Amino acid sequence: MDSKLHIQSADPSERDWEYDGDGTRIYKPGKYGCKTPYKDEYEQWKEKYGHEWDPNKEPYYVGLP
Repeated sequence: MDSKLHIQSADPSERDWEYDGDGTRIYKPGKYGCKTPYKDEYEQWKEKYGHEWDPNKEPYYVGLP
């Protein structure tokens, strides 16, 4: 086994995050000095762009000549 942590691994010992008591994902102890929420690439994207995307709205280009 290599020494790198696998972020999305199914094996909890290989991930760099764990579940907190309330079910949120946090970095494992030692990564930071306190409990730090873990956000993967999708959660970061959703935080940045998710509020602008609505699957129920038609795209802006519908109806253009």
